Amino acid sequence: MNKKKGVIIVGAILGILILFAAFIIIQGNVTKGEKQCNSAVEENKELQDKLNKELDNICSENKINGTSYRIETVDGTFKWSHASGKMKVDTQYALASITKMYTTAVMLKLSDEGRVNLDDTIDKYLSNDIVDKLHVYNGVDYSHKITVNQLMSHTSGLPDYFTEDVGDKASIEEYSTKVNDIYYDFNEILNRTKKLTPHFAPGTEGKAYYSDGNFQLLGKIIEGVTSLSLSEAYKKYIFEPLGLKKTYLFEKDMKWNIQLIEFNRGLVGRPLVNASERSTGGMVSNTGDNMMFLKAFFNGKLFAKEHLSKMQNFNNIQFTPMKYGTGLMECNWKYELIGHLGSLGTVAFYCPDENLYIVGTTNNCNTKQTIDTAYKLIDCYKANK
Repeated sequence: MNKKKGVIIVGAILGILILFAAFIIIQGNVTKGEKQCNSAVEENKELQDKLNKELDNICSENKINGTSYRIETVDGTFKWSHASGKMKVDTQYALASITKMYTTAVMLKLSDEGRVNLDDTIDKYLSNDIVDKLHVYNGVDYSHKITVNQLMSHTSGLPDYFTEDVGDKASIEEYSTKVNDIYYDFNEILNRTKKLTPHFAPGTEGKAYYSDGNFQLLGKIIEGVTSLSLSEAYKKYIFEPLGLKKTYLFEKDMKWNIQLIEFNRGLVGRPLVNASERSTGGMVSNTGDNMMFLKAFFNGKLFAKEHLSKMQNFNNIQFTPMKYGTGLMECNWKYELIGHLGSLGTVAFYCPDENLYIVGTTNNCNTKQTIDTAYKLIDCYKANK
């Protein structure tokens, strides 16, 4: 009996010692994990500070009135946002041509639903009064041969009503940046387009010409197919599914309660042009919402992800160094960026080399500065991560 008691006591002591040893090991691992976690937080904070300083320097050195940017890695391990000058991180701003990605997302979703065939000619979805005499090149009328996909990829050959002069009339771009804000409806856009000369036959191999008219026509297709206003279509297919609260289509008679833009004529809003640009450049957002959209665009949350590989057949366009695929731009200056640029200093890009997303704005019409800023911020991330 005493022997049994002795065995039990020894066993109990051994058990206690084993539990104590296990506790010491676990505690050591927890402490080690905490140190690693704290180290990661410190490194993250250091990188955040470096990026803050980089954006502040860009803003002050270039005398930018206000700028806001956001970077997130695909795996979500790093997120940064910062604003400089007369902007805050949640300030809303005009997206300009990044709107084309929103329009593209809706078109691809309609394709997934079987409501639009991207290879169809546009006359299946648009009335003859829109399509007739839209594209007459070298005496040949190609108007009824243009496909939906050619609009989305800027391979239709259509001229650009926004940047090209019509007769002795200055382009809308020049007038609106140098003289005054201006409103124009779809009929005027159509008339200007039909007066201008196309640049090549639709679908000419290796040819692309960036034209806002392509995406104005896509907006009309969306409205016709869905029986919704353009604003309602964006709400149904993008804003509501993603929970975007700060994004909307700017429309006529709305007040300009967003970031002012630096033009040659001063620091002003441009409500009339924005209301006119609609499906090609009328969207308003902030960096938080636009980042959510950009991630969803590339992650298959808005349309079948299988589309993405087909969208990246990039052709040169008139705006070097940019190229265009289907609803997507590519900039391959230092390294590849895929997404979209806007003429008001806006960017929304995915960077495959670093597996990160970047969105933001410098709120001006200096495209070189816009591209430089995006690359400088990514370079800063690369050098300090």
